[in-house]
Amino acid sequence: MLDRFDRALLKANRWTLIAILAAMAAMVFVNVALRFTTDRSLLWVEEVSRYLMIWLTFLGGGPVLRYGGHLGIDTLQEALPRHAAAIRAAIFAILLGFFAFMGTVRAAACAAGGRGVRRRRRQIVIATLFIACTLLLALGVPVAFALGGGTLAAILVNGNLSLLALPKTMFSGIDVFALLAVPFFILAAELMTGGALSEVLLRFASQFVGRFRGGMGHTNILTLTFFSGISGSALADAAGPGAIMIRMMKDDGYKPEYAAALTAATSILGPIIPPSISMIVYALAYPDVNLVGLLIAGVLPGIVIAIAMAIINHVVSVRRNYRGSTRRYAWRDYARNTWRALPALALPALILGGIASGAFTPTEASVIAVFYALFAGRAIYRTLKWTMLPGILARSALMTASVLIIIAMSAAFAWVLTISRVPQELTALIVGMKLSPLAFLLAVNAFLLAFGIFIEPLPGVVVLAPILAPIAHALGISDLHFGIIVIVNLTMGMITPPVGGLLFVTSVVARVPLAKMIGELWPFLWAQIGVLLLLSLFPSISTVLPALFGYR
Repeated sequence: MLDRFDRALLKANRWTLIAILAAMAAMVFVNVALRFTTDRSLLWVEEVSRYLMIWLTFLGGGPVLRYGGHLGIDTLQEALPRHAAAIRAAIFAILLGFFAFMGTVRAAACAAGGRGVRRRRRQIVIATLFIACTLLLALGVPVAFALGGGTLAAILVNGNLSLLALPKTMFSGIDVFALLAVPFFILAAELMTGGALSEVLLRFASQFVGRFRGGMGHTNILTLTFFSGISGSALADAAGPGAIMIRMMKDDGYKPEYAAALTAATSILGPIIPPSISMIVYALAYPDVNLVGLLIAGVLPGIVIAIAMAIINHVVSVRRNYRGSTRRYAWRDYARNTWRALPALALPALILGGIASGAFTPTEASVIAVFYALFAGRAIYRTLKWTMLPGILARSALMTASVLIIIAMSAAFAWVLTISRVPQELTALIVGMKLSPLAFLLAVNAFLLAFGIFIEPLPGVVVLAPILAPIAHALGISDLHFGIIVIVNLTMGMITPPVGGLLFVTSVVARVPLAKMIGELWPFLWAQIGVLLLLSLFPSISTVLPALFGYR
């Protein structure tokens, strides 16, 4: 009886999420069409679509947890006995009870104390925030809920803050119209994958680089680079076209763990080459940076990383004798494959060109991408069936919920840091040290690489951008340049052993042991660190393209 009720509830939840996401896309697209055709728009669409996105986030959070879709660190959890869930729950309850007790004590002490007591209380709140979050992460609690648990513990220890502050800041953290670009870009990528556009891009890339030494690896890199201009997400790249490329590389004689490592290393281009979900979140966390300029700034760094991956692939292929394809294409084949790939290649150009020219905002570009992908899959390639849409919408909704709930929890975490005056005091401390801009960038690189090992890019951006970006600005570092440095660093954390989230996804997709895949990953990781140093030493790599469009 209970099982039947559970299945019915999950089914109702699934169709509710599908309806919400479809309604959001339809409303925003109609509003964009009205603006272009009549120069008018429906005023209520923005507010309704924001609230629908919030409903989607919290309704989808439960099923994502049920299906294990939330990212977490499993290293310690795997060492726990069979009843690990009960142990985690007990430890979590003990921690909250202890923090609640400490909050009562601190509130009483604060009532009788002065400025010194309040300062010590701030220090205890900050320590509680990070210690509780770290403990929960180590116990295998998903990142989103570890951030929320740490925030809740800090509020309890503070003693003077209402518990309502947590849901309030979570709500306000995602009650932003610009965040609608997140579900729409995810949906566009799913539609492109479902419409077999990945295979079209693969054939297009293969005809140019497949004949070289390590040709299938180069095809992987070029295909994922093209797809990065559509998805905005590293996980979408790895799970979509990345899975296809891993299978083809294995069939071509490549070691499975090498194919997985190359795919994981190249998939980090998703958040770097526009459209980028991480850049949208960065611009929301630090409003002084121009989002359009930041998106354009990611193009050249992404291309440089792709070239670095191709160089490593060539060196490895020479050593292991991974040969290129023996197939030779006639001019007719080049023309046919290119013609067939043009609709897929036009989407990244449409997105970036429209945003750079000011024709539409990133949010409008995302919903246009959704309906363009739908049109291409149905009318041009004719591989997207209507019966596939519910599954595509459901997967997109769940992926959106897993992303946005991290942003919501991160907003609450960052709020505690702000009221504890961490950004202000850290800014004063670092500016007082009179570091040179280069010394500051190198220190930030080291810190972010270490930080990114344990924290996903999105919460890292939400928490750290408001703290570090004003310091960089005060030191005379370009906001666009620093934004790219932060995003590249934190994205690299997704493939940094032992706990990079992208490593686990690619390992599962490729069905290879994680340890073997990590052994193949190191050359790519060192190459990316080299690119990161280049970006730090030569800011023009990030700033030259935005400057051409008037963004500085």
